[in-house]
Amino acid sequence: MSALLATEATPTTAGQEVPAKQSTDQGKPVGDAKPADSKDTKSKSDGPPEAYEFKTPKGLPDDYAPDDKVLASFTEKARELGLSQEKAQQMLDYMLPTMHGRESEQQVQRAAKWADEARNDKEIGGKNLDASLADSQRALKAFGTPELQKLLDGPMGNHPEVIRVLAKIGKTVKPDGFVSGNSGNQSFDPNDDAGNARRLYPNG
Repeated sequence: MSALLATEATPTTAGQEVPAKQSTDQGKPVGDAKPADSKDTKSKSDGPPEAYEFKTPKGLPDDYAPDDKVLASFTEKARELGLSQEKAQQMLDYMLPTMHGRESEQQVQRAAKWADEARNDKEIGGKNLDASLADSQRALKAFGTPELQKLLDGPMGNHPEVIRVLAKIGKTVKPDGFVSGNSGNQSFDPNDDAGNARRLYPNG
């Protein structure tokens, strides 16, 4: 699902699912596991090795990284069960994609729920949705960062309260690059966070 505030997103395309980016570099070591060609460990075919050398299962996105605690817990249980390197890897190959699939499904459901709430919101939704998104994008252009945009490309970009706050900020930013405040139109400096905050929230 494309977030309402995703980069280049428009109301007519919002709500469409975007397939997860698939990995083109499978088989890389995951977690703190040592690479498969490490010379200081030796795998045992009939029992757990001195140190497991796990690889990323196929079919996961390039940027996927398993939770360190989950991987540590799995490693501990695999050793407790006496699983060999091969059997432990087989279990991981099944477990991680299953967990990732469930996490992705939950994110899609959460994003869809927030998007529906935003579209139906009395203040920012309905006939006001396009204007609210335009105001939000203007606020992001004036004050946003690549890191913030990356966050809003995900489910958070559909959250009605995020859109509401950004839309209110965007209303103070005019197309000519000025921010309106109680003391009249004043130009803003993207590097002057304190000054911009005083103009946006004069009573804060």
